[in-house]
Amino acid sequence: MNPTASPLRILHLTAGSDLGGVSRYLLDICHATQQYGHHVTLAGQQGPLHQAFVDADLKWYDAPLAGDLLTLRRAGRSLGRLLESESFDLICAHYRKSAMVGRQLARQWNVPLLFTLHLTDIPMGLPWRWLSDFGDHTHAPSQMAKDWLMSTANVPEKQITVIPHGINTQRFEIVTPAKRTDARLKLVLPPQRTIAAYVGRFDVPKNHDWLVDLAVACRNKLPNVMILLAGDGPDAGRMRDAIYE
Repeated sequence: MNPTASPLRILHLTAGSDLGGVSRYLLDICHATQQYGHHVTLAGQQGPLHQAFVDADLKWYDAPLAGDLLTLRRAGRSLGRLLESESFDLICAHYRKSAMVGRQLARQWNVPLLFTLHLTDIPMGLPWRWLSDFGDHTHAPSQMAKDWLMSTANVPEKQITVIPHGINTQRFEIVTPAKRTDARLKLVLPPQRTIAAYVGRFDVPKNHDWLVDLAVACRNKLPNVMILLAGDGPDAGRMRDAIYE
């Protein structure tokens, strides 16, 4: 982004302010674009992480972008009223359903649509292929995602830009032996065990059921290894039940 360019008015369409990587990405990208002087608005349903968007002083427009087709039509009409009162230079969609609504708005208001692919291997058979819109341009977070877009979604290479997603490791302090010991005490982790940790969202695409199988296998073959799970999401309760079984 060029800080000397004219400020852009950007509308992000997402399923909601849910726990997970997409919300973390949106918080970071909105903060970065605002630092360059651009104006950001988000639209979606309020979720369990919504307070983080409020604390970041981000403008949020409530819209049911995670519902069925009739609900999405209602969301499109609601967002159409938003665009009647506010103009935007770019619409960014972050889910397949939000892209469907985004395309409707893009056509009606002559605004370019950018789609960010956050997950590969989404269903592309009928009717999903008809319902998929990867925008006027597509942001891929990795070369693997770009390859999937070209081979499976049939998106032209010239329409794709790879901008890697990642974690700013400078946010985290180097762990000292004293901090490691303190963390183990607080988490009630045996000091002699090797800890393998998963930190993330408990939802279908994450294949977290495999972690339970891994823990069972470690108990039998690598008894010194303990699996630590940290996170939340729609399947968190089911994961707890599976662990206690």
